[in-house]
Amino acid sequence: MTRLQRNIFIAGSLFVSELLLGVGIIGVSGFLIALVILLSSDRNKKGIIAAPKIAAIYAMTGLVTIGFLVKSASAAQRNAEPVIAACKQFRDTHNRYPASLDELVPDFIPEIPDARHTLVAHHFLYDPSRPQLYFVAMFHGIYAYDFPQDQWVTNE
Repeated sequence: MTRLQRNIFIAGSLFVSELLLGVGIIGVSGFLIALVILLSSDRNKKGIIAAPKIAAIYAMTGLVTIGFLVKSASAAQRNAEPVIAACKQFRDTHNRYPASLDELVPDFIPEIPDARHTLVAHHFLYDPSRPQLYFVAMFHGIYAYDFPQDQWVTNE
């Protein structure tokens, strides 16, 4: 396996880990790895030529990871639409918001969908004291649907 192939494999492994976990730190570390490669490249002709190519692979891993995280957050907002509608129906029926999302099933929604399709932070969470439906998203902290304001908010 050549040096370039080995680095493509490593960068691909970082991104696959990110697809599964969805935490952001793994894939975005590609930017740091790219910087280290550029700063520590061999000073001979072969190293100077190879370093930008290898650094570009890791930088692309970071960019693709950011794109994935943005798409994942958008998907979670779309997945929340039936839950938001069920909470509003519950409020209209009972003159209050549900104490937990479990109160919605099965009368207002068949099941609570996953927020995102990753292994970490993939569930919707609910705070009845505000009331807010929310999910964790890397680089934004928390996306929350605020029912009194009838809009999405973040804690950025």
